[in-house]
Amino acid sequence: EKTDVEGTLFVYTRSADPVNGFMILNRLGLHDLLEPINKNLEFQLQDPFLLYR
Repeated sequence: EKTDVEGTLFVYTRSADPVNGFMILNRLGLHDLLEPINKNLEFQLQDPFLLYR
């Protein structure tokens, strides 16, 4: 299902919780996406896209 978020993906590590996550700088809207990485996320690579749920 296509969403209204599309753009550059940044993976980060920091000292506060949540320690790991990723951010998408949204070029389709005003709100960027911040997502903590946890064991419940599922990733699938469909070149040139990285899909998750």
